[in-house]
Amino acid sequence: MHVVLPNQHLLCGGRACLYILRVIGYRRTAAVFGLWPLSWVVDIGYDIVARNRLLFSRFLFTRD
Repeated sequence: MHVVLPNQHLLCGGRACLYILRVIGYRRTAAVFGLWPLSWVVDIGYDIVARNRLLFSRFLFTRD
């Protein structure tokens, strides 16, 4: 996932997710997960989900 900010700065992966959380109104959640000890966990979690998105989609989304 990529987010291009108005000043042309590019955010990728977990940082982009935190930015989107902040923009849609989850400022406290984004602030907590953006703290140094947790920010690397967000990046690792994003990488795991991105590499295994087909596996996650089988369990999270079912056909009706």
